[in-house]
Amino acid sequence: MLFFVFEGEVDLTAIHKREERLFTTLHRGDFFGEESLFEDDPRYYAAIATTDVVLLTLDVESYLYIYPDLPDFEERLEIAVDSRKLAARMPFPWLGNDEYPLVVARRHPAVLWAKEITSIIVGLVAIVAGFLTSALWLPDRPYGWLMMGLGGGIALMWSIWTYFDWRNDYFLLTNKRVVWIEKVALIYDSRKEAPLRTIMSIGESRTRLGSILGFSDVVVTTYVGTIRLHDLAHAKLISSLIEIYWHHADDFNRREEADLMDLKLRQKLDDLGYPDDLTRPAVTQRVEPEAEEPIKEPGFLGWLFSDFIRLRYETNGAITYRKHWFVLVRAAWLPVLLMFGMLAVVIIRVTGGLAFMPLNSALFGLIA
Repeated sequence: MLFFVFEGEVDLTAIHKREERLFTTLHRGDFFGEESLFEDDPRYYAAIATTDVVLLTLDVESYLYIYPDLPDFEERLEIAVDSRKLAARMPFPWLGNDEYPLVVARRHPAVLWAKEITSIIVGLVAIVAGFLTSALWLPDRPYGWLMMGLGGGIALMWSIWTYFDWRNDYFLLTNKRVVWIEKVALIYDSRKEAPLRTIMSIGESRTRLGSILGFSDVVVTTYVGTIRLHDLAHAKLISSLIEIYWHHADDFNRREEADLMDLKLRQKLDDLGYPDDLTRPAVTQRVEPEAEEPIKEPGFLGWLFSDFIRLRYETNGAITYRKHWFVLVRAAWLPVLLMFGMLAVVIIRVTGGLAFMPLNSALFGLIA
């Protein structure tokens, strides 16, 4: 059963790491329960009405009846299913209190397989070369098995790294901004974003491979620059969704400005004592903020290594980038290597090796 929110608000919550977490809030015009039209599995989230709500329903039979007249509706439902599955698993601690995700998408899977081809070829070449070495060329030596193990292990680690590199890049559309997050494990961390009210135009850029496999870049032009959302499936529909929420944000901002202007004018008239029969605005009660949950303090090892290779910090909305850890490695690798080399020489000499070297010379080299 598919439910449409006609009036009111509905929160969607899911269990994440054994804790119930709110991952989005639905308003008039939104819907939920779309996965029931495609899957028989039970829902992975709970829908909780936070106000009085009016819902409209659509069952499977009715959906199949109207499906031929709504060619884009199924694609929209697929985007919603994928987005909510990702939003339920991925925390976004940097979102505002009144901000919630609408669309979440990763790069097209074809991009992952295109990157995996190199590691697969390396692994196959290592296995074939190792097999031929052990079976034909050097059957009495372990070089073939060593080649298969080393090459296959490198290819496997490369493949795993490529997968995590792919899944770390994703696009997020909220009710307030467009965000593109791109990470390279241990090397690079970037978050490009723009408020919806700053958008000027939305376009698409497609390669030949993207035209064949059905993905393209969505290019969002804003007052301060351009954000390119790379290799997205359903790019045309995602572009239209961004445009819809962009116009919604514009309408909301205009209403807020009109309400604020109306309030200021009424206050000004009251200060001047000018008699008027205007209806006074309703006085809104101050809502006390909810008590924040206590932050769990990390253990000693968690505290020690939490910022070891971290490059990007965010505190109270301010983003700070630290100098890359590779600069430290480049400056320190030679002294560290020499230190461990001298330590190894001393240990070997003390245990009886390197008899030609006087013991005092080895100790002097370590101290020096």
